[in-house]
Amino acid sequence: PLTGGKQSPVNAIHAELVADQVGETLEKHTLTADSIGILTPFRAQRRYLQHLLALRGLPDDLAIDTVHTFQGRKKSCIVLDLTASAVDYTFQNLGGSRQNESQAVRMLNTALSRCRTHAGTEGRLIVVANYQHIKTLYPDSAVLQFLDRIRSKTDRLIEPENAPDAMTGVRLQAQDISRFQQTTETLLQEIREDHARVVDSLATGDKISKHAIKGLIWNYCDVIPRQIQLCNRLRPSG
Repeated sequence: PLTGGKQSPVNAIHAELVADQVGETLEKHTLTADSIGILTPFRAQRRYLQHLLALRGLPDDLAIDTVHTFQGRKKSCIVLDLTASAVDYTFQNLGGSRQNESQAVRMLNTALSRCRTHAGTEGRLIVVANYQHIKTLYPDSAVLQFLDRIRSKTDRLIEPENAPDAMTGVRLQAQDISRFQQTTETLLQEIREDHARVVDSLATGDKISKHAIKGLIWNYCDVIPRQIQLCNRLRPSG
């Protein structure tokens, strides 16, 4: 359950999940602490995260802040903790009503724009959220659409019933590869559909929009390195 006030809650469970994800990322030595940003829409959760990560002994140069005060900085990895869970009311920061949706959209845009590609390495986004809670209290919201998109495209999805401490490392690795393969196939299917529309337009003499051409090019640029990564992941070690 949440603690703190209705304007700025604290979610200790989410904070533990954030700490676990950050610790796991640092243990892999693929990113340094100063390349990771941890964001939340709520000041009280930010303070709790700072306290917990310090107790865990995680590096001081991890950037922990609210989404809105993080503007102007970019990180190779962004961890976004939406915090909201287990209450029967909504928070303005997360939308859920017509007057609050623009605020939620700005929050999401800011969080996503902080995640950058650096030195040839794709920017990494980790989202900690109670999906069922958002789905129930924020139907048809930008935040729910964002989470649906994440769930359909992510390389790794951990549901509550599949918490990391309930699995072996081998099983997790197999699940990650399987999901990466599924995501890559989804992108390939989108390319096939986009390509078919372009071919049909050429055959009928219809005008093709610049947006359609650019979208097809960017999708190819996205999926080709993913296929290379998939081959590397499937290749036997040694």
